[in-house]
Amino acid sequence: MRADRRSRRAFFALTLLGAGCIIPDSGIRLLAERTNPGAVRLVQPVALTPEVIEACKAVSPLSSCPTPQRTLPFGLIEIPDRPFCICPSNQRDLNALAEFHIFVEDPDVGPDLEPLDVILGALLLDPTEDGTVPVAYENYLSTSQPARPVPLGAAYNNAIDRPPPNLKQWILGSETRVDLCNNNNGAPISPGLHTLRIVVTDRPWYVPVAEADTDYEVGPELQDGAIVRQFDQDPIRGVPDLPGGATYDTAAYVFRCLDAAQSDLCNCVPL
Repeated sequence: MRADRRSRRAFFALTLLGAGCIIPDSGIRLLAERTNPGAVRLVQPVALTPEVIEACKAVSPLSSCPTPQRTLPFGLIEIPDRPFCICPSNQRDLNALAEFHIFVEDPDVGPDLEPLDVILGALLLDPTEDGTVPVAYENYLSTSQPARPVPLGAAYNNAIDRPPPNLKQWILGSETRVDLCNNNNGAPISPGLHTLRIVVTDRPWYVPVAEADTDYEVGPELQDGAIVRQFDQDPIRGVPDLPGGATYDTAAYVFRCLDAAQSDLCNCVPL
């Protein structure tokens, strides 16, 4: 029994001794200071009870609760008795989504409190882990179209105990419905369940970087403190530029497309 106790004590002593050792790492490199302290984020409205609404009205300078409107909740998109359908080539789906907004915030501002960052977004259809970036629906959300500032009243601008929200938005389907099953840049998609992921970022899309080619350096190649890019390659739309200091946020919608020939609930109309 005493021998077992002595063995345990010796083990703990060696563990503590090992924890106190500092193992040098010759591959550590100091990078430039942070130039993007605030992270971009997607914004969704919060469900409000009547009691919360009355409480907001009672707080000065608020007149109503500061939450955006006219957006589509992330997650499953499913309207009872109004399924999304794949229509014949000369028709469109009258059950398609009506206009909705995608909201983003980014806290980075200059000395005049004007927003500093340009916010870009992309829609990815059924993304996988094989390295491809399936950018889709650029007819509804172009990867080169920055989010635009949202005019806000005092209720949102003067939100208590937080920085200015700098709310921006994209409006999808402002000219026509968002027909996910029939109009992916003019083409229909396959029947079944699909995932539509939105990616937003506060820097231009990622351009591939040159990798350091030495035995002691790991990561991108640096020249005079700057990352060396492979400018002979195009930006990869939908991929945030993490080496360049980008922040990003993602969310997903899930929806189902039925074949109009197999459902009486479909609502296809001529183009």
